[in-house]
Amino acid sequence: MAMAMSAVAFATLLRDLGISSALIQKPEVTEDDLATAVFTQTATAALLGIMFALFAPWTAVILGEERIIPILRWLAIVFPLNAMSSVSQAMMERAGRFRTVALVEITSTLVGLVAAVFFATHRFGVLTLVFQSLAASVISTCGLLLLGPALRKGHFEQNRLRALLGFGGHLTLFNLLNFFSRNADNILIGRNMGSVDLGIYSQAYKVMLFPVQNLTLVAGRALYPALCRDQGSLDQVWGKFLKATRMISTLSSPLLLFIVIFRAEFVLLVFGRRWASVAPLLICLGLTGCVQTLVSLTGTVFMAMGKTKLLFRVGAFSTFTQVTAFVIGSHMGLASLVQLYFVANLINAIVILSCVLSLLHGNWHHYLVSALPTYLAAAATLGCSWFMVTFWGHQNHLTALFFGLGGLIWYLLIIYWLMPKRVQDFEPIWKIATRKGRS
Repeated sequence: MAMAMSAVAFATLLRDLGISSALIQKPEVTEDDLATAVFTQTATAALLGIMFALFAPWTAVILGEERIIPILRWLAIVFPLNAMSSVSQAMMERAGRFRTVALVEITSTLVGLVAAVFFATHRFGVLTLVFQSLAASVISTCGLLLLGPALRKGHFEQNRLRALLGFGGHLTLFNLLNFFSRNADNILIGRNMGSVDLGIYSQAYKVMLFPVQNLTLVAGRALYPALCRDQGSLDQVWGKFLKATRMISTLSSPLLLFIVIFRAEFVLLVFGRRWASVAPLLICLGLTGCVQTLVSLTGTVFMAMGKTKLLFRVGAFSTFTQVTAFVIGSHMGLASLVQLYFVANLINAIVILSCVLSLLHGNWHHYLVSALPTYLAAAATLGCSWFMVTFWGHQNHLTALFFGLGGLIWYLLIIYWLMPKRVQDFEPIWKIATRKGRS
């Protein structure tokens, strides 16, 4: 299933063609735009599904696993299913109806879970996970089509398709580059260092990636339509970007720095002693997560301003630096690889943020004031907690984590007492996430 989902993830990048994001960014959307988008996405997804089913045996040969053939053929149905509702979801997000979208996504996830339990108890094996995905897709598609806007009017027009692809084409190329960049480390480590090192690195990478992805994905989805509505005013876009940056840094800094400072105790509690070699990698990977969090919303800015070509160029530079770091580091050991990965991300962050500041006529001082104070507060409180553990000589990992949680509580109190503006920043974002109507 993991092998199949890797192939599905790659093909999904081609299914959307960036059209959904183009609809959200477009100042005015007509019925013909919607009809063109629905036809193009559904036809593309159907073609991908057919190709998936037909070329499943060749994919099995490439991956060296024959049991993947029926999995790929069942999953091929997911492509046209999801494509049928992607325009409805895009228009709901454009209107700020995130609560409705969240309700559909939660319901489909729960239905998929029930389906998985049913098929698992009837011993369907790996197909259990396939039917879970299919059930979730069916419920999600039906929910979005029923609760979303009507898409029955309008006609397909080639000139409108060219306009949508003019935005979405570069976005698709960027997503393909980003996919290659995010998977190059696994390929190179597995090839040059072996499966044991790959397993250790993958476990450490998952720890770093969890807070980064889960926080920035939510913020990015809510921020994108808000920025698109203000794309004519640089001051408005800059102000909202700074607010979102403050929110992300407020939430991510204690989580990532907690993992960095109490890495050994965290790994021992969550993964066990056999994964102790994961802990040293969390120093650089946790700091890398801090850097990635700070630049995570820049892609949203490029898209909202219609600069997908610039986004692609920046992505190409980032891919080059990261893959170069992986190529060199995979011949030097895991410790060197994660250090080079951190350096590459730091270079990329400076370049990307410089482009954003230039695009929005912002300045480094305002950005750093928005981004860094919470990281300093988290480092101070958690650092003091770690010093207390070391000074008193507590070797029990549960005791150390208890002190770490105390540091997190002091961090929250500092934010509440000394940085009330950061608490206020969450109010409009919460309204966007919970209100049915346009925010």
